[in-house]
Amino acid sequence: VKSSPLKKIKPNFIILQFPKILVLATLFSFSNCAVGPKITGTSTGNISPEIKALNIDGVELSLSDLRGNYVLIEFWESGNSSARANHFEMQRLFKKYEKAKLDGGAGFCIYSVSLDSDKSKWMEAIKNDNIQWPCQVIESKSWNAQSALNYEVAFVPQYYLIDGRGVIVKKNILIQDLEDILADNLDGKQSY
Repeated sequence: VKSSPLKKIKPNFIILQFPKILVLATLFSFSNCAVGPKITGTSTGNISPEIKALNIDGVELSLSDLRGNYVLIEFWESGNSSARANHFEMQRLFKKYEKAKLDGGAGFCIYSVSLDSDKSKWMEAIKNDNIQWPCQVIESKSWNAQSALNYEVAFVPQYYLIDGRGVIVKKNILIQDLEDILADNLDGKQSY
């Protein structure tokens, strides 16, 4: 008759190990609870990294101040013609969806981050492009700014769309696709 492998295990081993197994099982169950996104980063589904920069009046404006709204984050420069060409369409969409009820957001706004090193050129571009959304900020360190590094900005314009919780819905989107994305998030529809 073969001896059972359980007979070889000392009772102290089971008694001593049981609490550790119980603790590990408990920790595992808590770590897998679906509470929402916890990772800050630039991938879809991550919480967007915080941005704090100065507006035209020299007042600090944080991205997190806009929580509760869908926010298009724009990285641009006054000398970039592609970015400047998108401002007309962005202005139209801002006016159209500013007060729209979106899934995960009460409205829509734009948070524009200029990587200009010359503040006067930035201000002139805002005036010439007739930009009317209020959240315009400039990063004094330009391309070396923490926000540009956090969002891995390698070119401009670059856009991220976040929901009311600050979660990235889409990254590197094209402005011509933005209206479809916003429309898909009206009236309980989801695009992600």
